[in-house]
Amino acid sequence: EYKGMGTMAFPLIAKLNFGSLSSFSKSEKKGFYLGGGVQYTRTELYGLTADFRDNTTRNLFRTWIGEFGYGSGKNGAVTTSFVRFGFGDNDAFTLNIGSLISFNFKEFMKNLDFDKDSDGGNEQIQSFL
Repeated sequence: EYKGMGTMAFPLIAKLNFGSLSSFSKSEKKGFYLGGGVQYTRTELYGLTADFRDNTTRNLFRTWIGEFGYGSGKNGAVTTSFVRFGFGDNDAFTLNIGSLISFNFKEFMKNLDFDKDSDGGNEQIQSFL
């Protein structure tokens, strides 16, 4: 039943990385992670229909979540795809599917290779993902 549109979520997750998802690997490797925690979600941020505008309150609700992610990492950069699911009070259920690119900035900058080119000294990034 349509009530409104928009969702906002705040996940708090602890993760265990297996493989190369820690961003410290020098060569590209695949890996996965398992995570769990709590997520606070609010639905129907805008566009409530007249039937629900005056008699519905939308607050953040809590769900206990589990997450599985798979991806690869190298030289301070990690790309992952994930599936997150959660269950809470009042038959609440959340499902999030997405992709991330994350950088360990210190490690990423340490592994950049600036080298002089033969055509007058233009700088190029020699190693990136």
